[in-house]
Amino acid sequence: MITKGYIYISGLVFFCVALMHLYRAIFGVHLQIGNWIAPQSISWGGFIVPAVLFLWAYGITQKKKKVILKRISEVEIVSPKALTK
Repeated sequence: MITKGYIYISGLVFFCVALMHLYRAIFGVHLQIGNWIAPQSISWGGFIVPAVLFLWAYGITQKKKKVILKRISEVEIVSPKALTK
């Protein structure tokens, strides 16, 4: 269960980072660290990498749901009458 929580939280963090970089790239928000001004092209890369990691985490969570649903669908329901025969 720790893995499941980790995947959800890391996916959420990657999603937030990707959104912040996308916002900066679209609206041209300036970022300066000390004397260095970060170019806008960094935000496009900063959007793509976390977005891919988010989609990967999302895909993993969806695969786990599909496995659980598949296992549930494999369960055979037997009527009480069939058990007495």
